[in-house]
Amino acid sequence: MKKFVINGLFMCEKLSGVQRYAVEVLKIVDELIGKNDISMEILVPCETVETWRPVNIRLIEPKTKSDINGIGKHWWLNVILPAYASKNKATIINLCNNGPLFKRCLTSMHDIIYRTDPEFFTFRQRLLPEIYYFFQARNSKHIFTLTQYTADQLKKYYGVKDYRVTVTGVGWEHILKVGEDKSVLDRYGLSEGGYYISVGNVTPHKNFLWVIEEAINNPAERFVVIGSNVHGISRGRRIEIPENVQFVGRASDEAVKSLMLNAKALLFPSFCEGFGIPPLEMLGLGGNAIVADSSCLPEVFRGSVLYVDPLKTDYRFTDFSFEGLEAEKERVLKKYTWDVVAKRWMNLLNEV
Repeated sequence: MKKFVINGLFMCEKLSGVQRYAVEVLKIVDELIGKNDISMEILVPCETVETWRPVNIRLIEPKTKSDINGIGKHWWLNVILPAYASKNKATIINLCNNGPLFKRCLTSMHDIIYRTDPEFFTFRQRLLPEIYYFFQARNSKHIFTLTQYTADQLKKYYGVKDYRVTVTGVGWEHILKVGEDKSVLDRYGLSEGGYYISVGNVTPHKNFLWVIEEAINNPAERFVVIGSNVHGISRGRRIEIPENVQFVGRASDEAVKSLMLNAKALLFPSFCEGFGIPPLEMLGLGGNAIVADSSCLPEVFRGSVLYVDPLKTDYRFTDFSFEGLEAEKERVLKKYTWDVVAKRWMNLLNEV
């Protein structure tokens, strides 16, 4: 019987794109492994944040929780997890970028943006990620990426051969299972179809400065920003926030879904991405998206969205038209599903 142990750090962390990938893939793998000659465990080092619990995959939560802050995280990754895998003669699976530096694992590298786009990060921010990139690209038994763009970057910067990489994509169906919190519209004085929405975080490569500047250029429109309160911080600049921009901070999944359902479109002007889940979720809800023509985004979304130059901020939003995109939206939604992603993982697990 083939044995695998999953790096369970993601179950200790707040849910974002990479953690979402791990959870949604494992939900389906958990159903499939019962029909395969596979033993699988999730080793968790600390108190879990994620509420999902597997049925066929064994969840192991140590009685003594490990410290995953600072050096404690790297000690667990590079000493405790490999030791457990060796003792049980199991192959380690890393679903969320980082894994042991010197162990031959199956690793999902969602992106290598600290290497490909260093201008958005300080040397200190880049140092550890780039160390992990190098050793994981070199030592992993097999690498999973989300897009061909990242696969090509792995080949360019680290010499990874094509046969060592599988492109899995990402899914969107999870958004359909989330409830709605329609009260969020009243709380912020929003009307149905009366605003544009952006979802992300404070990091400069997300390019929220573009949203702020376009709000200034389009005063008749309203803009809602979900996530860390960036206040226009991007590319090392601060800018005065116009009255037609509403920050709502971190929001529940239910609130985010309701805001998406009632928005004119989702704005995603990011300079670099590993995939871009928010626009895919928006399409899954029947909405529209305006994304940057950068990194992997044209590869993923093709003709299903409108594109903008992330460095250009003189668009007139009244000129945007979403007519004629429906056929491409359907194609994209059929191509990228969690079922497809999980089955690609299972195919490789059966071959290992």
